[in-house]
Amino acid sequence: MKKSYNVPAVEKAVLILEYITHSEGGRSLRDIHTDLNIAKTTVFSTLMTLTECGFVRKSSDGLYLPTLKLTMLGAKARSFAYDSNFVRPRLEVLRDKTGFTVFFCAYDKGELFVLEKIDGFSGVIFQTNVEQRKHINTSGSGKAMAAFINPTELQAVLDKGLKKLTENSICEEEAFLQHLEEIRKQGYAFDDNEGEMGVRCIGAPVFMYNGIVYGAVSVSTLSEKLLLSDVSKYATMVQEVAEDISRSLGYAP
Repeated sequence: MKKSYNVPAVEKAVLILEYITHSEGGRSLRDIHTDLNIAKTTVFSTLMTLTECGFVRKSSDGLYLPTLKLTMLGAKARSFAYDSNFVRPRLEVLRDKTGFTVFFCAYDKGELFVLEKIDGFSGVIFQTNVEQRKHINTSGSGKAMAAFINPTELQAVLDKGLKKLTENSICEEEAFLQHLEEIRKQGYAFDDNEGEMGVRCIGAPVFMYNGIVYGAVSVSTLSEKLLLSDVSKYATMVQEVAEDISRSLGYAP
């Protein structure tokens, strides 16, 4: 029988951290003690350690809340969650079929984070690069993600404000919400010169096993290379790759 090695103090710290993270508005020392049935002295010492390490903070009303350090660690872990050896060849096939530049991005804190980029055949090198962050409302990938994230996250995005990069950027909240509804219905997003004039983009969402948005796949090219009459055709190609990657992450709609 395989022996299990557990460190009780670490187990309690993880329990407390998960409990606080999944709470709404924070939890008091008494809440943690009562709900997790952990001794008050242990809860106190664990909270002090987590606070000193930067994972937890104490609010003015005595409630303990998770810090953004957890978010940063989660974002870093997310970049390792997918198999590049699986994803990249499929992005290359999409590039070969369309001739366009292909991106694979992750959703992170209301922005998109570029994980993979395959340059197209047009000779134009787009300035967006791997590990770069971009606004969520000014790209095909970003809008594809925004349409399917949960309402709380979407509201946080709206509270930060929508960026206007070109005259075509959708930066009015009501108009943006209506646009997201259209994206949900069609299953993909179309960026028509919204992030950069002269550039069009099509993006489709990628989901994790639990149905939560992981990121998106997109293609970008010069506007003259992507005619409006061809958007649906290319969107189908992008969606097929996004669905394939979603399945690799355990998603089963």
